[in-house]
Amino acid sequence: DWSSDVCSSDLDAFLRFLEEATFPASKNTPSVFLTDRGGIELCWEDPNGKPVQVEFTGTAAEFYNAATDEEGTVALDGLAQLSRRLSM
Repeated sequence: DWSSDVCSSDLDAFLRFLEEATFPASKNTPSVFLTDRGGIELCWEDPNGKPVQVEFTGTAAEFYNAATDEEGTVALDGLAQLSRRLSM
């Protein structure tokens, strides 16, 4: 069943990202959502209270960082680097 593979890919990417991520200790716990497109979205606030969002689509990760007004897409092999960049 291809649909279980897509979900598995999203979950694998999400877990790889979490292994590398550091979230601000003084802020609320990150939130996790299932998206309309069937992906997993992770949202949190940076140390200054600005939102950060990452959506795992199975083939890539789409991100938005409100502090820098930066958004983009990163291939799954770039998740560790994205995690470190967004965790600053």
